[in-house]
Amino acid sequence: MKNKLPYIDKIMATKSKARVISTLNSEELRDYLDKKTDKEKKEIIKNLPDKLKVQCIYDVRLSKEEVNNIILELKDINAILELSPDHLKVWRQYGDAQVISENIDNYIQTKIDISIFNLGYLPVGDHKFTTKDDTTLKTIDKILNNLNINGYVAIVMYPGHEEGLKEYQSIKLFVKDLPKKSFTVGWYKMINHNFNAPALCWIEKVGEYA
Repeated sequence: MKNKLPYIDKIMATKSKARVISTLNSEELRDYLDKKTDKEKKEIIKNLPDKLKVQCIYDVRLSKEEVNNIILELKDINAILELSPDHLKVWRQYGDAQVISENIDNYIQTKIDISIFNLGYLPVGDHKFTTKDDTTLKTIDKILNNLNINGYVAIVMYPGHEEGLKEYQSIKLFVKDLPKKSFTVGWYKMINHNFNAPALCWIEKVGEYA
């Protein structure tokens, strides 16, 4: 350990920093970062790949605030899935809701029969973290391509907030143009509520789609 830790400092400005840090065991990583100031520690962790950031959460002495800040910066879905249930709950409440949508290809290995979208933000979470129309449309299109014939997609939309209204309008335009030879589309609104009430789009795949 005595030889390894100074070596990391010498290459701290090089691209191999993360590779060298990844060779440290839990005790070495903790000892190395414990010798840094809070500012230095924060900067080092900030520039690590997401998987190493997750390792730091469990191997390094960090405050709850520092841990939460690391969690909220995670973008690599494979690293996110390595979080403990409690830490994953923090990410789900306050993290970037776009991450899973943007990485949907990592989850679809075969054709699927049904998909459900519950858009917007978590009511108990930070409302600034919400789904966005551009990513949502790309994800819906990917799902439709991987949907079995006679499969279904349900999309719940919330036009009562700014981003939700954008999604509502964008999805409506998108599904109106879906070929009727490939899909049957239903659009459901509450007629005894105001416009801000949630809406449902129901799509059935009836033919091939490319």
